[in-house]
Amino acid sequence: MLAKGWAALPAEASTGDVHVVESTPYDWLFSRCNGLIHHGGAGTTHAGLRWGRPTLVCPVFGDQPFWGHMVERIGVGPSPIPLSRLNVDLLKAALRELQSKSLQDKAVALSKNIQMEGGAQTAADLIEAV
Repeated sequence: MLAKGWAALPAEASTGDVHVVESTPYDWLFSRCNGLIHHGGAGTTHAGLRWGRPTLVCPVFGDQPFWGHMVERIGVGPSPIPLSRLNVDLLKAALRELQSKSLQDKAVALSKNIQMEGGAQTAADLIEAV
């Protein structure tokens, strides 16, 4: 599934293997994926890692390169590939890496930590304590 975001991809660009969609709820989609490739925005990165999915970040701008490097640093994804450098060979290598047991195991372990930490409640408690 390819969520076109800001891209001007028409639905007709869909093939038997790739389905172009306007948008999709991340919780629904990511829970059904074995690995993710996305731009690396903070919210998208969190959503994928919360589901324990190894992640390839293809950053475009802003904080996206940072999150791509963090994903790599903690071992839940390959080195980020800037969208401007993405090609078939790099994508194939990254897809193989996303399927590695090591990345998958680390992503699942991180997911368990994320789900136990209660991040939003902890943040609210800290703010109210000030």
